[in-house]
Amino acid sequence: MRVVRLGLLVLSIPVSGITLYVVTVLATLPAVDFLAHEDPARTAYMARHAEESGLPPGAYRTSWTDLDDISPVLIQTMIEAEDTRFYQHAGVYWRGTRKAVQRYLTGQATGGASTITQQLARNLFLDSTRSPHRKVREILLAMRLEHALSKGRILELYVNVIEWGDGIWGIGPAARHYFQTTPRQLGAFESVFLASIVPAPRRPLSGGNLDRALKVQERVSHQLRESGKLRPSEWEDVTARLFGLEVALVTGHELPDAHSPTLPVAFGLGHRSSAPDQPGC
Repeated sequence: MRVVRLGLLVLSIPVSGITLYVVTVLATLPAVDFLAHEDPARTAYMARHAEESGLPPGAYRTSWTDLDDISPVLIQTMIEAEDTRFYQHAGVYWRGTRKAVQRYLTGQATGGASTITQQLARNLFLDSTRSPHRKVREILLAMRLEHALSKGRILELYVNVIEWGDGIWGIGPAARHYFQTTPRQLGAFESVFLASIVPAPRRPLSGGNLDRALKVQERVSHQLRESGKLRPSEWEDVTARLFGLEVALVTGHELPDAHSPTLPVAFGLGHRSSAPDQPGC
């Protein structure tokens, strides 16, 4: 009955009312054209996290890495992990959005429908609360970003502003923190691992969150192999190293801070060949 009532409500809204609502929302959205030539110093997500942590609003800032200085494997991996249709859509994957709306109306979980551009819009200007109004703002902002920016610029912004760990903002700090290296030197293993922590960067890799991350690693490494971005020998190496990391984590090791030697040691635990018909961890 709830779905029926909501459906009747939507059908009862005149088209002119919907148009007026969209126009009103558009008038409240921030400008995005400046992002074509200006790197944002901070984001709405940074300010929100600082507030939640009892820190000044400007406690977090971006640390910028140009797209040309980021490993192409990292970029490819993030597309496989977060938005496989990135180069086909204009900011919004409408089929996925429609399914998410249907799930929302029936009280089901709605995660996973946002494109990379929508995630960028949310990080830069909005917050993580879930509501229909915020979703409309997110969609309209994503469309505005796609109109104003190239795909390459959107990717550069995305990997530089998202959180890769508690208070670790941007791919430069993430590469240093987890691997003591630069974004340019990230390989397939490092990239797959980083992609797996993006959906829940502040949660420890244990329990259900570890299970979720392992599924992402399996899916993404398999997609990279199937698309030809990883040769079979490279895929076997990546899978073996991911298995070594899994062993380290499930036996009580924790992801260290940037100066701990634990993580590089854990990587070596899994250096063994993996059968091609058993992708992932």
